Amino acid sequence: MLGDSHPDIATVLNNLGVLHEKQKRYEEAENVLKKALAIIEQTMSCNHTYAAATSNNLANIYNAQGRYEEAEQLYLKALHIDLKELGEDHPDIALDLANLASLYLTLKRFSEAEVCYLKACEIFTQRLGLNHPTTQTILRNFINFLDQVIAAEQISSLSNHGLTRYLLQQMI
Repeated sequence: MLGDSHPDIATVLNNLGVLHEKQKRYEEAENVLKKALAIIEQTMSCNHTYAAATSNNLANIYNAQGRYEEAEQLYLKALHIDLKELGEDHPDIALDLANLASLYLTLKRFSEAEVCYLKACEIFTQRLGLNHPTTQTILRNFINFLDQVIAAEQISSLSNHGLTRYLLQQMI
């Protein structure tokens, strides 16, 4: 029988936390994700990719609750762990960046969001291909981001990156 601090228990708790999030039961989600993260950090490592995934899931809860500073800290923690463990061009890095980009968009930190979206687009395109559903999703998210930047009249806050400029030309 597995003990309360077995890594498999952390996996179950993580999955339960994601389920609670989908049901908008944020307090329950936060509690089980914190337990999962504590088990992972105790039994594996603070720098394990499972810690990154669970940190991302907990950050999603905080983001949904408007607890943006806490969300950002956890998104950055997950990114740091994944960069160290997986390297710069792994699809999990792109997911971390997409989460950060979404948060930065919410906070109207457009230039930071753009950098994250562009890097996520680059990683997904290189690793999964342009026609992969995940790549297509991040590209749509980037276009939606640009729509919001246009609506906020903040185009000047964006870079001269080729993809950004090309898409803006198509949109305005």
